[in-house]
Amino acid sequence: MALKERMPFCACLRLIARYFLPVMTDLELMNIHAEVLFIHDNSHRIVSLNRPDRSPAPRFFLGRTGEGNIWRFRNDLPKNTLVKLDRLAAAEPVSRKLDENSVYFHDYLMILAADTRSPGTWSGPAFRFPRHYGVKRSQKRIVEIQKHNAHYLEKGYPDMIGELDLRKPVFALVEAGVAVSICCSARATEKAAEAGIETLEQSRGRGYAPEVASMWAEKIRESGRIPLFSTSWSNRASMRVAGKLHLKQYGVDAHMT
Repeated sequence: MALKERMPFCACLRLIARYFLPVMTDLELMNIHAEVLFIHDNSHRIVSLNRPDRSPAPRFFLGRTGEGNIWRFRNDLPKNTLVKLDRLAAAEPVSRKLDENSVYFHDYLMILAADTRSPGTWSGPAFRFPRHYGVKRSQKRIVEIQKHNAHYLEKGYPDMIGELDLRKPVFALVEAGVAVSICCSARATEKAAEAGIETLEQSRGRGYAPEVASMWAEKIRESGRIPLFSTSWSNRASMRVAGKLHLKQYGVDAHMT
């Protein structure tokens, strides 16, 4: 009698990581999202964006979910401004109407305007990837980009070549030896990673972005981390990708500079 083949131990671990990661609440995910977005100091105040260039971060961040809200301050915010913002944020009602501005949105801006004439704002939804993606894969070639095949990026994404170790995993849909659509880790921690998706202009509208994003998300799950995605309300292309991937919105965040 032939013995049944057993799944290799490492493959079992990948399967467990992909499908049996602990289910996080929306509020827990928002906290993880903030940790992915920003570099924090020992007082848990924002130092910079979590990017290789450590670019400037917003002075105030508000993340809202239907289960609760979180907020963060940049570490150079004047104490009197911080106290005022903190008082309002603590009173911010918890709401499941995440497509609307926070109740004290304009009040936050007025407080920040005391130091800056016209505070900048950015807001948008935050999504989690489903356990099963259901994306119909094309016959196009999707590859994981590593140093040995980084030449696929030369024409469309040359700046990515020097950042592969910081952006991995990087997946690309390749046509005629050129990466025309990519998904990488825009920002990451040991717990989670945020998807960064881009498609060359001439290749948009063909459904490539959801394909590379689903491959990226599977790889992130295999590593034991949580794949996340966020965008602005005005980014229609990214919103369409989120819809095609059937991503679930767990919150909304506002960045105020």
